[in-house]
Amino acid sequence: MSRLLLLRPASPTAAQCRWAQLAGPAGVRASGEEAWQALPAATAGERVILLLPAEDLLFAPLELAARGADLLRAAPYALEERLPAEPERYHVAIGARLGPGRYRVAAILHERLQAYLERCASAGLQVDSVVPEPLALPAPTAHAWQALLDGDRLLVRTAAAEGFACPLDQAPVYLEAAARAQDGPPQVLNIACIGAASTAVRQPAAWALTEQRPRRLMHWAEAFEPQALRQPPLDLLQGAHAGRGSGADLRRWRWALAALAAWGVLTLTLTLLEQARLRDQVETLQAQAADIYRAAVPEARRVVAPRLQMQQALAAAGQQAREPLFGLLAASAPALAGVAGAEVESLDYRPGRLDLVLRLPDAATLEVLQEALRAEGLAAEVLTASTGEAQITAQLRVREMA
Repeated sequence: MSRLLLLRPASPTAAQCRWAQLAGPAGVRASGEEAWQALPAATAGERVILLLPAEDLLFAPLELAARGADLLRAAPYALEERLPAEPERYHVAIGARLGPGRYRVAAILHERLQAYLERCASAGLQVDSVVPEPLALPAPTAHAWQALLDGDRLLVRTAAAEGFACPLDQAPVYLEAAARAQDGPPQVLNIACIGAASTAVRQPAAWALTEQRPRRLMHWAEAFEPQALRQPPLDLLQGAHAGRGSGADLRRWRWALAALAAWGVLTLTLTLLEQARLRDQVETLQAQAADIYRAAVPEARRVVAPRLQMQQALAAAGQQAREPLFGLLAASAPALAGVAGAEVESLDYRPGRLDLVLRLPDAATLEVLQEALRAEGLAAEVLTASTGEAQITAQLRVREMA
């Protein structure tokens, strides 16, 4: 069983990084918190696992009729409404397949992921896997979620490829949003505790029947599941970032790769002309498809996968809103204007509902805004909430009360 070197940075700009070496049943062999340049070197046969904070990631289900490279290229645009910045700035990693055309994915800014990898490279470490921190916790079930209470920070894994992190005092807001995404709260919340004065987590009022089962650990690395680290449900080293962190696996298979390369040289000569002919045909067809899409959708700015984009445009055209937008806007405006610090980043109207992406100072302000909207006769549902620097970003769905 391979040994593991875990790297657990708080951010790519942090001066220090927490680390731990794991060795099979023996558990934690060594650990510490060091400046990046002082991190221990990986020994022979040791896999380097980079754990990324959940605050840097967006977890989401994705429905997209594409495969392979097309899926990776089109995924950011399929998530465009949920991303706070332009989709081309995001790297989307594909996780478990839920069914035909349905996947669990995680999104992170390209430059953010690259900054982490460059920090590791500056320390002389080649990363074998980049794993979202919540997904390294033990696998949850339909009735039991897994959590790590590390000081005043709560880390939760809610599904095979979903989870979140939040300040402990904001746990009720995040737990409520996660429960909506999972069709209800769990029956059990298993909590591993490190350095926390209390093992209790404040829950939403509707979670009265959820049982908390705390257990104290001696070290934070004991909270993570070795199997989830060796075979993660979602590895961010995909697509444009595939192979950027790792070199150990290639060295391990260098002789097999050399033999494969020799065989490839022998067959390449026989197929080169045919490949060139087919490539010319594919490029011609892609150019024609792009021209047809631009003619049908003149306002399109980017053409990445014309067939998929045309399908999405046709679907959107069949779902255009037939209800007045201004009624919901007029009803929402007094509540939005009356809550200090609430800023609207974007809005999306669909029949009967208005989705708002907001920036707010803290979770308390989000609760105040929900109450203000209810006072205007509107139901306000928190779809997602993520913590940033001195603020939170939340997606709110607003409807008229029944």
